[in-house]
Amino acid sequence: MEIKNKEFYDMDWNKYDENNKNHVSMDESKIYKFCVVGDCKVGKSQILSRYAYDDFNIGYNPSNGVNFQIKKFIIDNTKIKVTLWDLSGDEKYQHLTRSYYKNSHVFLLVYDITKKETFNNAKKWISEYKNKNNNATFIVLVGNKSDLNKSRQVSKIETQEYALNNGLLFCEMSALNNDNVAYVFEYLINELVVRDFPKLSNVELANKILKLKCEKDKKNIELESEKNITIKKLHKIVNKYISNLDKNILEYNETIDKEIKKYEDKLFDS
Repeated sequence: MEIKNKEFYDMDWNKYDENNKNHVSMDESKIYKFCVVGDCKVGKSQILSRYAYDDFNIGYNPSNGVNFQIKKFIIDNTKIKVTLWDLSGDEKYQHLTRSYYKNSHVFLLVYDITKKETFNNAKKWISEYKNKNNNATFIVLVGNKSDLNKSRQVSKIETQEYALNNGLLFCEMSALNNDNVAYVFEYLINELVVRDFPKLSNVELANKILKLKCEKDKKNIELESEKNITIKKLHKIVNKYISNLDKNILEYNETIDKEIKKYEDKLFDS
């Protein structure tokens, strides 16, 4: 299912200050763990920096193993803390970073839409994660650098089909342009809160909406796939017809040219 057009169920996304807790009565609290993984240079750190601080560093600063950030919210008198684990994609840190997968609520696998190799590697990361019996509530395939659409090597249709067939969520974003970054994180937090605190919203209604959206996405992918197959078939038919026309034109021209040459030869002989 692609993350888009989501309504948050009457939740107030106001950050709270540790030094000023008395302004609201804390009914309950919850900590959610997000792990962000993927190849080097796909923009994991930039995504988290954009979300946590609304900041973007244009240079490349590789993560030395693991970086850690926190976001805090009050949602309907409930204290929410989100821990954001930025795990290096460098192979030399793999043994270390894998140990952080445990007990994660959300596993975000980031790839670069302009580099097909990073998408192929993302599939391997996901398979590895599942094979380790990790049970994140959400596994999300994130295509970063949507601002570079003209240089795209990974189509949205291909990613949507892969996500649908493997029970994943999918989204694209641009950390550079701050497009869809906060929205995706708040979508995921919202879904976790809806699940864990039924009193905060109408869970039955939320589930119905999600179910309909999943069905809609699935149908759209099926129809888009059918459209692409039909286009390919039509191309074959048209190309064959054009090829026959070209052949007929060539044969006709060769016949006429022979006739012309025959009469030209007689003309010159006389």
